[in-house]
Amino acid sequence: MSATVTAARTDRGAAADLMAYLNRRADNPAARAWDSVMRDALNLPAAGTVRAWMNAHNGDTVRTLQATVHTSGDVYSVWTPGPRTVTATRAGSVQLDGSTRDYAGLRVAAATPDTLIAVTTWGDDARQVCVYTTRAD
Repeated sequence: MSATVTAARTDRGAAADLMAYLNRRADNPAARAWDSVMRDALNLPAAGTVRAWMNAHNGDTVRTLQATVHTSGDVYSVWTPGPRTVTATRAGSVQLDGSTRDYAGLRVAAATPDTLIAVTTWGDDARQVCVYTTRAD
């Protein structure tokens, strides 16, 4: 099995762990909404690049959910900064209302026309899962 295939399965596993975390908070409307966004995207195979998705959404408003997922499946450092505008005019990074996110190291775990789930290695024992969506729900 190639390292790319292994990384993709691990990335999708980290995203699934984040969904399980959201499901345990089903009484929270925001958690339910993010679970719905992620579930729809994870039903499709990973395709494309973070850069291509962001370029396609240059000027659009996206909502973001970002979390760190430990290899044990524990989720911590959940952050939802609110709606931000995508500025995808740089070659190596995207700006979200002034906050810069480098493309280096970000891998697509799942993508639809309205949602991107990107994952990057975070330290020796975790992954950072970033969910971007143009959906309103």
